[in-house]
Order: sequence, then structure tokens, then C-alpha cells
Amino acid sequence: MNTTVEKPKTLRLGSWRLYISQNWGNTWRDLWGIEWAKFTVTKSISEIVADNQKYPPEERVEEAVLSANLFEFKLEDIALLNSNNTLEEVSWEKIDLREVVLLEKDEIWKAWTFLNLSDRNADNTRISFEATSFKNWTTQISEDKYEVIFEDWITKIYNKSWGDIKALTSGIKISYSNTPAKEKKIIFNDSKGDLKLNSFKFVNTDSRGNELAVQIYAGYNTAWIDASFASNYSQNESLKLPISIKAFASQGERLFEISDKQDV
Repeated sequence: MNTTVEKPKTLRLGSWRLYISQNWGNTWRDLWGIEWAKFTVTKSISEIVADNQKYPPEERVEEAVLSANLFEFKLEDIALLNSNNTLEEVSWEKIDLREVVLLEKDEIWKAWTFLNLSDRNADNTRISFEATSFKNWTTQISEDKYEVIFEDWITKIYNKSWGDIKALTSGIKISYSNTPAKEKKIIFNDSKGDLKLNSFKFVNTDSRGNELAVQIYAGYNTAWIDASFASNYSQNESLKLPISIKAFASQGERLFEISDKQDV
């Protein structure tokens, strides 16, 4: 059996990484996991035929498109790849003491069940509260009727009273303060604007550390968000973000280049 490679320096396809640059290739951001990556170039050929002769055919690159599905992406990636959006980050800020209704009037807190506090702390610690603030209408709920449990970063109040508790006039309520975690938001605007142009680089690195790369000098994303949300039981499924990068000749007539450091 022949186990040798006859042409060891021909182009080899394997694991690729996709990078994006906002400053025309001075610095690059890795977009991490990808699947179904494909680079497609289409061209047109025209022939001019006179009555007495043929002219050499002319060709022109009509379109160069790099498409893939992204995994493990961040909001920063979505903001970079799309236009008409604003990326915001909300810092930690303590929320003052406030009253929260856990059950409305006539709702039942069944024995051996939990009331979960919907708020969380940024440092993933339990939310603390004064026992006197945990009330059914105006009456404090006796501490021997419940237990506070912190599980999966959620503060839970467990009814261990051996009986159901019916919420009275103003409901079962509690007062506490908390410091929520930092939050990132991406806000899309219903307005018309120029598409963002970025540089893109699609790189394969061989075992010797040499690269084969396809670089789009300037391009924009023509795909929109199309996310499918799998259940926790779909072990082979993950949230994916499709992208389709179309090359744009903003720097002279250059669209893309293919560079090969593996054939050395």
C-alpha cells in the first residue's frame, strides 16, 4: 500500500480559522468556531465578435463570497458584522432596597416547594434579606416555616411548614437589595445607513506553523441573524450565526488575495 504523499506542497484543506479586522489588517479578531465554511468566486466572460474577426475574450470577477456558520460568538461579533446597531455595556450598580411580590392574593405556596427570587448578584452570592421583611400581607412569615437555599446561583425560599400557605390581601412579599452583573446590549436601529466594511482573513495552519490564507481586503456581511435555539437535550446542536461576506473593491480594484506559505 502506498503511504507516501506524491505532492507534499500542494494546497491542503483542514482546520480553518476566520478573522475580522476593523483597521484594514493592522489587528485581527478571531471569530472562533466555524462550520460549513465556503469561499466562492463567480466571474463573467464576454466575447466581442466583429464581422471580420474575433477579439480575445475578457473576464471579470463578478462576486467573491466567503460564507460560514459561527459558533461561540459574542455580541461584539454581531455588532462588528452588522450595521445600524449600538453596543452598550451596563456597569455594576447596586439597586436600593425595594419590595418584591412573590405571590399575588389567593395564590398558593405549596408545602415542600420553592419561591425563587428572580434577581441575582454580580458576584454569584446569595441575596440577603431581613426576616422581618418576608411577609404574607402584613404578617411576618415565621422563620421556622421556611429555609433559604442558594442553588445554581438562584436564591430560593423553601416551604418546610408541612402545609400550604395562601397569599392574603397584598400577597406574599419580601424586601431586599442586590447588585446585578454587568450587562451587554446590542440595539438595532430602524434606520438606513452605510454597511460596515471590514477586512476578513480565512487561515489554515499546517503542522509546521505555515499558513494558507484567503484575505478579503474589504467586505460586508449580507447575511442576517438566523438563529435556531436548541433544547438542552440536543447535544449535537448549538446556537449558530450564519455569515456571508461579500468582497467590495474599496481599495483600488483589489478584491481578495490567496497567499500560501505552506508551499515553501
